[in-house]
Amino acid sequence: MRQLISGSADSIALQIYELHRRHAKYITKVIDDAIALNRSAIRKRQLPPSCLLRLVCDSSGVKAGVEKSDPTPVCGLVDNYISIKGQCWAIRYDGNEEKIYTPDIGFYHLQILLENPGTTFSASELDVMVRRMTKNELCGSVSAGETPTEEGASVLGQSDAGPVLDEHAVRTYHIRLNEIEEELGDARPNNDLGKIQALESEKGRIESELGNAKGLGGEIRRLGNDRNKVRNRVGNAIRRALKKIKQYDRALSDHLQKPILNLGHTLSYIPRDGLTWSSKPNQNS
Repeated sequence: MRQLISGSADSIALQIYELHRRHAKYITKVIDDAIALNRSAIRKRQLPPSCLLRLVCDSSGVKAGVEKSDPTPVCGLVDNYISIKGQCWAIRYDGNEEKIYTPDIGFYHLQILLENPGTTFSASELDVMVRRMTKNELCGSVSAGETPTEEGASVLGQSDAGPVLDEHAVRTYHIRLNEIEEELGDARPNNDLGKIQALESEKGRIESELGNAKGLGGEIRRLGNDRNKVRNRVGNAIRRALKKIKQYDRALSDHLQKPILNLGHTLSYIPRDGLTWSSKPNQNS
């Protein structure tokens, strides 16, 4: 400091400026190094309340000299989510950058599977669930050259005469009713009251929708043939979604391979290490 006292006022001011500049450069390097070491905790909003990095990285960081006994939780993004964003789909995997995908019915099927890890669905069960989720919407793929009435791109909607189920929906519902009877046959001897009630409720809803449908006409083709068509329709829809994911998120595409994601007459998502998904991007929402 004695050296700064000597000399002209301009010289002293310049020396002080240089001292502050070097100090700022050193502090910046310390902060950059600390951020690099703690990037995972910063991204997940898991820095402890006493961490000074929160002054730089967290808008809810602690104030100097003030200890917060009950800090307000920060509503950060979850690491894995698949959700509708406007007319598109937003997917984030393993805490990486969110990817946006154009609409496709296959993302509805994929969302159900990802949110129910370890659960096995029949193709018709999954198809019925998606049809309820997308009722009165155009549910086809937007891929070029594909029309809503093609196999795998059916339409659920309403006419002036009332609700209408398309041909694919009718077949799917009849297949699911047959599966429900088989599952009830297994549940009743075991006196599984919870499962029996759930299956009876689902059966009632399907029969009600079939009974209210108008303009169906025609005979339902052989069940075995219809079951294959439902399997192909659901599988093809999911594969279209997976093809889009592969274009923009290689890590997620690699994750959604066998034996983790299984397609066929039965479908399941069985992730390793207990990985879970949410339909909401934000925590505590």
